[in-house]
Amino acid sequence: IHSENGGMSSGMGKITGENELYEFKKKYFNRLKARDIRYVKARHYAVLAFAYLRSKKYGRFLANGCLAMLVSPINCLKILMAR
Repeated sequence: IHSENGGMSSGMGKITGENELYEFKKKYFNRLKARDIRYVKARHYAVLAFAYLRSKKYGRFLANGCLAMLVSPINCLKILMAR
């Protein structure tokens, strides 16, 4: 369902959904290897960065982009290259 603000897959709906999904995923970190946890974290921050970029919230875009790079530079670059 789309509304005047872009629906659930964009804007704040996207950001809220990604944060809720990340909280769910964190419950299973104890079952993952450290490298897999780094990938999940880097992807989370990268997805948020792109969502903030599309929303023209450049400060939050930069902050989440930097977090993605700090958590796992290699995974962050792979994510960027796959886009």
